[in-house]
Amino acid sequence: MEGVHPPPGMQGINGLGSEGFLGMQQMPMPSLNPINPMQQLMQMQEELAPLNYRKIKQYLIESNEEIRVCATLQALRWRLTKTKRKQLVKLVIHAYQHFDLLDCKKAARAAIEDDPASILIEGLLTGPRKVLEYTMTFVNALASECLGRSYLLQKPDLVELLVNMLHDEQGDTNLRQCALGTLQKFSLRRRPQTIMI
Repeated sequence: MEGVHPPPGMQGINGLGSEGFLGMQQMPMPSLNPINPMQQLMQMQEELAPLNYRKIKQYLIESNEEIRVCATLQALRWRLTKTKRKQLVKLVIHAYQHFDLLDCKKAARAAIEDDPASILIEGLLTGPRKVLEYTMTFVNALASECLGRSYLLQKPDLVELLVNMLHDEQGDTNLRQCALGTLQKFSLRRRPQTIMI
């Protein structure tokens, strides 16, 4: 139609200009060429800062600085919860599992070999109250993913520890809510379900 002009800021519609809504440059269309899965994995890894898991574990075991231990646990949790892409979350959990961040695999081996080894998650769960709360928040976030549940449940007595924590906590505290939430997520599996009954 002659004489009809689009409203200001919408001149880019129907090829009438290079600007789109609100006067911003229109973005070029993304390429439709599929990316190789290995390239995708490499690109996702670049989005995350590399971590030295051995040093992190050593720090969590040896440190007496309660605030810094809590901050470290929070940062590890944020790698899961602040990540928007599901594939990246799985990549993070794979790394936690591969490096046995909480010693859940070590706990499974120790139970089989009847070895009283030092297990990081036990130290965190028996530590100061604040560390315990941050540990449970991290464990709860990890249990939200199937892969995370598989990793955590390698520790044979984790469900019993959480049930005891639930019984010991008085009132509706954050710690009790985290323990309950984690147990609910674990209840999706047969063995934890049986233990809870």
